[in-house]
Amino acid sequence: ASGWVRGQGFINQTKPNTDSDYAAGVSSIKVPLVTHEVGQYNNFPNLAELPKYEGGALRQLGYEAIRDDLLKKGRLGDAARLTHDSGKLAVLLYKEDMERALRTKDLAGIQLLDLHDFPGQSTATIGVLDAFWDSKGLVTAEEFSEFSAPTVPLVRMKKMTWENSERMVAKVEVAHFGKAPMMDASIDWKLENEDGSQLDSGTFKVAKLPLGNGIQIGTIETPLSKVSTASRLNLTVSIRGTQFRNRWPIWVYPSLAQTSEGDVLVLNSPGPDLSNALAAGKSVLLLPPRAALQAPIDARFIPVFWSPLHFPNQPGTLGASINNRHPVFAGFPTDTFSNWQWWELFATSHAMDLNDLDPKPSMPLTFVDKFDRNALPASIWEVKCGRGKLLVCTLDITTDLQDRVVARQLRKSIVDYMISDSFAPQVELSPDRLASLFRNVRFIVSSKDWNPSHPPEMAVDGDGNSFWHTDWSREGAHLPVRFTLDLGKELVVRGFRYTPRQDMNRGRIERFAIQVGNDGKVWHTIGGERKFKDMMTTQTIEFEKPVKTRYLSLNILSDHGRVQHAAIGEIEPLTVDSPDVRELGIIPGFND
Repeated sequence: ASGWVRGQGFINQTKPNTDSDYAAGVSSIKVPLVTHEVGQYNNFPNLAELPKYEGGALRQLGYEAIRDDLLKKGRLGDAARLTHDSGKLAVLLYKEDMERALRTKDLAGIQLLDLHDFPGQSTATIGVLDAFWDSKGLVTAEEFSEFSAPTVPLVRMKKMTWENSERMVAKVEVAHFGKAPMMDASIDWKLENEDGSQLDSGTFKVAKLPLGNGIQIGTIETPLSKVSTASRLNLTVSIRGTQFRNRWPIWVYPSLAQTSEGDVLVLNSPGPDLSNALAAGKSVLLLPPRAALQAPIDARFIPVFWSPLHFPNQPGTLGASINNRHPVFAGFPTDTFSNWQWWELFATSHAMDLNDLDPKPSMPLTFVDKFDRNALPASIWEVKCGRGKLLVCTLDITTDLQDRVVARQLRKSIVDYMISDSFAPQVELSPDRLASLFRNVRFIVSSKDWNPSHPPEMAVDGDGNSFWHTDWSREGAHLPVRFTLDLGKELVVRGFRYTPRQDMNRGRIERFAIQVGNDGKVWHTIGGERKFKDMMTTQTIEFEKPVKTRYLSLNILSDHGRVQHAAIGEIEPLTVDSPDVRELGIIPGFND
């Protein structure tokens, strides 16, 4: 095959939809093709399985070590929840993997690696059943057969998250591998709220369902204008008079989710502003970048592959564990586990390890960590500090909110919670203990594209041998790409120094443009397109006139290695301490 035919190759890199298949990956194959070892989504070991080994010939030493580590950390009581929430994500991904195969016209079959755990190789807990073929409580046989049966109803939707100003469009098809064609079939569909109340429904009449897949049935198109608040809906397609049915969740958000932040102070980095605000009794929403965390943990939507012991350098976690009853999610419907709407926020994300924090604060959203580490990756948490109240969110709920409807809705839900009487953190941290969780950073760097082993802050760590790099594990061109420095406040900048990666010219910047701005949204180009030389030494760019700005951005257009990637060894803005106003060039928002 010429491409991936299982989920690890696309799920974390592709916006969730039910419209994709493996056609491109198998296009070069001219003989019947069966997928190989689909699945392998790691979930947290089921420690409740340990008593099954008592009195037998074997001991489950791996599970015992995990149990003892959680016990030492005072978190053994979390084990069942970690297994459930990571396992539910694995079921979700198995469903999409198998449906993607069923949507691939003329694919001959699907082979899963296994339905049960394979603890004999590095504790590979990848099953929906345990090592004894017993249920873990993740999915029933009836639920699993909705997408694994002789006949499976399918839909093709371009996305899983919608705005209520849109019409939901879903094309219905069927994969039918029964004993014979099905005659005079009635294909029913319905769209329901979570409480079971019906929003719309319909029926397609089909004279004959032949054997095979890719059988086109019809198109569902329904307005979502009746959905006035953030909601999860369920779309069900079934074949009347049979046991065959299938279901998909979708999420609908208000298209104009206006957020009034009231008295909530929003900060993007810790420091004096945070300390002063908390001392003054303010409510603060802190949105720290990865570089500002003392103990950052990289997270992903998709869990690690097979086993974190067998493949030890995988970034990420095993999905999220969410307290969906916490009022912070009152305006953001969610399960206790990662579902498709979270992809926008989780695909490239980070959390902070609060394992050593005692007492533990309220943490409505944490990630399930790899069981060989058992950190406590918290992404939303809250405390009292001084006279003030603090909520920390490490997810990106700031950039491109006009297009990122999920991030926009989560931010609204968080702020609405913080301005309500429900925002009353119970655990208190001293200012010094709070400060110990963060790093002092001169400025914050960011990019939407980076490889987990080469994050943006490597471009400002003072080490020219480490470097930021776009994510080569994701297929396709990565240029142009923006790399941005947030200087923390308006400074007068006269240029910057750039040190290329030192080991090769792959990703070394060739053509680029410099842009500045004061809000990180509206940009002004300084001096047109420029070029760096293909060399290892540091290069300095001097502006024609100094510029007063808070944000400095490189819009990278090409690289010397001709691989459509970008890398930066080190970058440092050059500032002017006390400029004469007559020396200034463009001042964004003033004379642009």
